Amino acid sequence: MAYNKSKLVQGIVIIAIALPLLFAGPALYHWIGAPAVQRGDYTWALITIVFLFGGAGFGFWGLKVLMDAFFQPRR
Repeated sequence: MAYNKSKLVQGIVIIAIALPLLFAGPALYHWIGAPAVQRGDYTWALITIVFLFGGAGFGFWGLKVLMDAFFQPRR
């Protein structure tokens, strides 16, 4: 099976960026965001939401690049 090695590596790197964001979002919210929301400060809650959506976006983008590496013909 032929695949595009450069796109494969690019997809793996993008997913490697997404995973820490997906784990850091809930952790930051639990440790910093929830106590800040109780005080009336919503900044950390918004930052954790950005982390989660950013991680999900990077994850989908990385999967798209990986699928392109496997299923698109070389040019």
